[in-house]
Amino acid sequence: MAAPLAPIPEPFCLLDAVRCWDKERIEAERSFQDAPVWQALEAAAQACALHQRVLADFRLHAFLLSVQRFPLEPARLVGRFAVHGRVLGQSGRSALYGIRLAPLAPLDAGAPEAAAGPQGCLEGQIAIGLAPCGERFRQGLLEAHFRERWRRLAGQKGGQERGQGGRG
Repeated sequence: MAAPLAPIPEPFCLLDAVRCWDKERIEAERSFQDAPVWQALEAAAQACALHQRVLADFRLHAFLLSVQRFPLEPARLVGRFAVHGRVLGQSGRSALYGIRLAPLAPLDAGAPEAAAGPQGCLEGQIAIGLAPCGERFRQGLLEAHFRERWRRLAGQKGGQERGQGGRG
């Protein structure tokens, strides 16, 4: 019998904060409580796609294109994790990221250590697709939505110059 599916977080944003960023990397944070591993993968994809949007001053649509070498074993995640994304390659239509999720702390003192691979980390690569906004991807709607999400997660004003590092 299959395990019950975990609820999808509402709103569907699997990032709690952006800790720091520059043109080559982003580091975010997420707390998990008995979450399936796919939520860690989704958190990393959201961080990297948001990073690409920021670098393009929110003028491009960014989305998960492919996943490579990311473990999806049935482990459950518990605790606070750092979500690291580093640009390994970039073109006009995609960006390849090395991703790593590393435990920061258990959710509470009585919680078991985070279940996440042999050293407690999850690593892999993802490709983020990039597309110009247009009729299919409405720039006004997407830009406003993701500027606000960035403002909330990074604690920065939406009009900040691209490429400046966030909080450290």
